[in-house]
Amino acid sequence: PLVRDRLAELGAVTGEAVWLDAAARAFAALERHLVGPDGAVARYLSLEGETARVQRPGFLDDHANLALAALDLYEATGEARYALVARRIGDRLLADFWSDGHFYVTARGGEP
Repeated sequence: PLVRDRLAELGAVTGEAVWLDAAARAFAALERHLVGPDGAVARYLSLEGETARVQRPGFLDDHANLALAALDLYEATGEARYALVARRIGDRLLADFWSDGHFYVTARGGEP
């Protein structure tokens, strides 16, 4: 949420590159560790020394917040790659969490 709610917005509003750069770096770290190639988002990491290991698959809000962070960065920078990441996460969100006209907090086949 910090990336989504503050850094990109602050950079866009003030025009200060340092804030946009901080938002982009934070998002890159989250994307590298938490977003799979299929758009699936993990819930959190376990840091063991220099190694980061995904512990649990993400819930609906994890996917939604990271997709919104990507869209905020797209709006602030105009870089199409952020829109593509948001789309990939959004497609996965719909595939895993939407069923029978409703969104569910956990993914199909996930924790009950």
